[in-house]
Amino acid sequence: MIHSDEESLNSFTPESEHQENNDELKNRDNKKYAIIDQSVRIQLLRRILSKQSTIKEAAKEFGINFSTAKAILQTYRKEGRIGKKKTRDRNKSKQDLGDYNQTRKIQSMYNLEQPLQMKSNSPEKRPSPPSFQQNMIPVMSTPNLDNTQIALALCQRELAQQKLLNFQLLMMIQNFKNITQLQVKEESIIQILIKQEQLLKEQKYYEYEQKILTFGSRFINQQNKDGAIILYLQASKVLVKNNQDNSGFNLATEVIKISDDLDSQNIAEIMSIYSIAQFSKLKVQFINKVLKKYPNYKDQICQQVGVDLINHNKFHLAWRYLIQLSDVNTEIQMLIKWNQQLSEQERQYNLIRYLLIKLGQGLYNESVKILNELIPTTVTQEALFIHLLVKSIRIQSREAYDLVFNKFKVVIDADPIFQDLYYKVGVKYFGLKEKEQQSQGIGGLLSQFFQ
Repeated sequence: MIHSDEESLNSFTPESEHQENNDELKNRDNKKYAIIDQSVRIQLLRRILSKQSTIKEAAKEFGINFSTAKAILQTYRKEGRIGKKKTRDRNKSKQDLGDYNQTRKIQSMYNLEQPLQMKSNSPEKRPSPPSFQQNMIPVMSTPNLDNTQIALALCQRELAQQKLLNFQLLMMIQNFKNITQLQVKEESIIQILIKQEQLLKEQKYYEYEQKILTFGSRFINQQNKDGAIILYLQASKVLVKNNQDNSGFNLATEVIKISDDLDSQNIAEIMSIYSIAQFSKLKVQFINKVLKKYPNYKDQICQQVGVDLINHNKFHLAWRYLIQLSDVNTEIQMLIKWNQQLSEQERQYNLIRYLLIKLGQGLYNESVKILNELIPTTVTQEALFIHLLVKSIRIQSREAYDLVFNKFKVVIDADPIFQDLYYKVGVKYFGLKEKEQQSQGIGGLLSQFFQ
């Protein structure tokens, strides 16, 4: 009688098991213990669970002993794992199980018609149903729940666990496919860049840029936007390293056009391109586009740009990025570095300008922390002026605000934009009417701020 695949998968007779054990004993001296690779285990399980092959056929196909294949399948069904268990975990499991290892079920979960049988290490002793079931679960002691119904309940539970494990295995396979596809994408991009290296050697940078734009458009038409982003960023970095900042920023700008939401890794690539490029107006314009498009990365962008501008002594531009930082401690450290380049008198006016701008934006708590850190005393008129202004805001006194303005007219008149900045603070906290700004008013003055 020829058994079906399903029967060969789940049923084992004592005669067949005895014959297989004899064959295994004969070959034990001729074969060394083999470690089965994880990928082979997965392929073996896929072949058996999908019923494409019996256990014996699958074992033969992958060059594995039949008993080893059975053990892999049994371990996967009972414990949900594919790989081998560590020795210490296995010893601990044996120690915890104790006497429960003396008996084991031999009934297949798919043959529900057969009664539940137990196989014991002692052939003379026939096992009896566990007595603890009646004590711990009174419902199981009713006459209507015989051994077959108990077995059915257990098998249903095992079947549910099996479905969960099958789902987990499918997810593992899907993840493996996704990783493989990503590797293929990266390899194709690398090949494109390598083929265009000759244009770089011949200093044909415009042709290089146009080639990259063409390949990027093909990626986008093929619904492969991620591939286009990677290609543009890598090629942009190559051009910037060759002192072709204009072409490099053009390619990086394409990324901004096609993606409204970049991940942190791509933002890091953009900031890497920014740091390599030489300082120029184009460089500042590019980073402003990035900052406007991806405000979620404001702190990361503003901190790096602020440090870069301070290192290049571009203080009139650095303040625009420092003032947007949400981390006040970082902001204070950068202000300290900034003030180290200035004389004592200039430091006072520099900090007052900065604090007036922050107060005008409604950033009161941050302004107070900076004030207490960098202008802790009121020795000078300038320091007393800013401390009293902050106090008038704290007590919400319009009268105190006006009094400070009249008393410290000399300090306010010492800088061309102090009066406009002071008025803006009044608009924010005391309900003053917003002035109509002229083209050369506060907006024009702030563009030349700190030069």
